[in-house]
Amino acid sequence: MLLLITRQVSHLLVRGMLGAATHVIIPTEPEYDSIDGVPMLLNRVDRINEDRQRAPLKIVGVVPNKVPSKSRLTQKDEVALAKLYDKNGPTGKYMTRFWLQQRNCYRVMERPSVDESHFNYVHNHHAQKEMQKLYELIEGSLWGNE
Repeated sequence: MLLLITRQVSHLLVRGMLGAATHVIIPTEPEYDSIDGVPMLLNRVDRINEDRQRAPLKIVGVVPNKVPSKSRLTQKDEVALAKLYDKNGPTGKYMTRFWLQQRNCYRVMERPSVDESHFNYVHNHHAQKEMQKLYELIEGSLWGNE
């Protein structure tokens, strides 16, 4: 079972699911609160693995999510990403070689509209490439194609 962590580790439901999972992928936003929570989650996985010697919980990776585009990347975002990817830091060895950018999936409107075409999903080939990388990461971790 693959578990995708999206909330705090302290939540009882997440703790129970971590105990039942075989693999975990951790998305994080380039914000201090989110980044500071990743090492705590990694410590939690280590404590779970102390009790699961035969079948330890495998960390598939830490995936930065909702990363602004390069033209909108602020210094704060760059510092946050540098902290995540720091090879000497607690998250460095789990970081993926890609991240998921923040994208608008629907057309942005300047004023309210009832035109149905304004609510159509926007096709984005960059998002497809990111999802393909995420799929390959998960596939490789679960079935050994990595």
